[in-house]
Amino acid sequence: MENGQNKSEQKSVAAVGKFRGNRLTWIDYLVIAATILTFAVVVDATLARAKASTPPKPASMVPAQMSQLPDDPGLIKARVRLAAGL
Repeated sequence: MENGQNKSEQKSVAAVGKFRGNRLTWIDYLVIAATILTFAVVVDATLARAKASTPPKPASMVPAQMSQLPDDPGLIKARVRLAAGL
């Protein structure tokens, strides 16, 4: 015996395979696609909320027909009757 080792024992040898290089597998492509899709959904949701949160402009809130109402009270009554179906 040399240094406590048994010479008759076989040492295991690691099998070395051929190096593949930097190739992507189909799972890598799925992960990349999922990441891009998630990013697109987040950007879309953020932009949609930004558009919805902007206050409307005063000119777009009052249509052109409403500007005539303060001038003629009879027109207001006629519109109310028309809307009520009388």
